[in-house]
Amino acid sequence: MDKEEKQRKIAEKAEKLEKLKAITFSDDFDDSDGDVYDDERSRKEAAEKKAAEEKAKAKDARYYADLREERRKKREREKKRKRVNRILNLLIVLFAGVFLFCAVDIIYIYSQYRASAKTAAEVRNIFHVNVTEQSSQSALEGSNVEISDISGTFNAMDMYSLDKVIEVNPDTVGWIIIDDTVIDYVVVQSDDNDYYLHRDFYGNYNRGGTLFMDYRNDVGGEWQNYIVYGHRMNDGSMFGCFGDFIDTDFVSTHPTFLFIMEDGLYEAEIFSVYRCTTRTNYAIPYFNSEGEVRQYISECKSRSDLPLDVKVDPTDQILTLSTCDYNLDVNLGRLVVHAKLTKVTEVSE
Repeated sequence: MDKEEKQRKIAEKAEKLEKLKAITFSDDFDDSDGDVYDDERSRKEAAEKKAAEEKAKAKDARYYADLREERRKKREREKKRKRVNRILNLLIVLFAGVFLFCAVDIIYIYSQYRASAKTAAEVRNIFHVNVTEQSSQSALEGSNVEISDISGTFNAMDMYSLDKVIEVNPDTVGWIIIDDTVIDYVVVQSDDNDYYLHRDFYGNYNRGGTLFMDYRNDVGGEWQNYIVYGHRMNDGSMFGCFGDFIDTDFVSTHPTFLFIMEDGLYEAEIFSVYRCTTRTNYAIPYFNSEGEVRQYISECKSRSDLPLDVKVDPTDQILTLSTCDYNLDVNLGRLVVHAKLTKVTEVSE
């Protein structure tokens, strides 16, 4: 082997050795599967792996966050449902209480009406005499006693017995009868204008009260304006029918009514009807002179809502009926009827 051939083989071996070293100590050599990855690809895979892990964590975080939010919303819905149920239950209890209260109140009011009608019928049976059995039953049922029911002589005062009513209650001062209405009631008088406001004829509590005369009136005295007060009841009792007196047709067909006192029977002729409030000074029980009477009559006529042409003299006694009215004022409104009194029958001896 010549020298050049040896050098060539030595060079080949050295070259192989260098290649072997390069393969052995290279970072891209993977002795598990023989694959070689460069640093950039390795970093890329690590980044992708990290990103996948982060994505998984984020997904898990969103899942648990959504789960917590759903649970929170569920708790809120449950709280809201319970709150609504409590409110509904409270409203049910409240409405039930209001209904029960109203029902009891209605029953109570109805019982008061019944008691008032019964008392009125009892007193009518004392006051009205010489009536048929049928009219007595009508009175017990709260109906009017018609003139056609009266039997016996037609002496007006013989049909009535105010003195017997006075025996039962000494506060009795009169009786009022208006045809074609329920008004057929006793009139009492106390030491004030409050006692009979919510008391019946016997002094028992009743929201309908009793028709009563102003305590300032002097029955039988001169220049008297007899003022009679009464409730305007929803069932039409007492002065509940007073709305009819604003109707011109009604007053034209019922221009007069009866007012009975101890000294005899009076015809009351309506000369003024109007609505006002308690601020209007209409409740003047007596006068000191004819001039005061004349001025009062003039003022009453000027207030009238109806064109009533009735001559009233200062020497005439006046009857004033007063009740509540809600057109002008719910609390202070009044409906007032004025009538002049003319005695038609003396008390029978």
